Amino acid sequence: MSDICGYSERLESAKRRLSKYGNRELLLGFLDHLGALGLSVGRVAKYANHVDITGILI
Repeated sequence: MSDICGYSERLESAKRRLSKYGNRELLLGFLDHLGALGLSVGRVAKYANHVDITGILI
């Protein structure tokens, strides 16, 4: 299956941004957990970007 919307790239970009936070292990572990639950790459990318925005606001 091809990644027309670029979700894989979006997810990797969000992971790079999240890896700069102090609680990076928790955040990246959460994203890995979502993937293990069977969520699509697009859905995990959405959560990753929302977590990033929330981290900026706090």
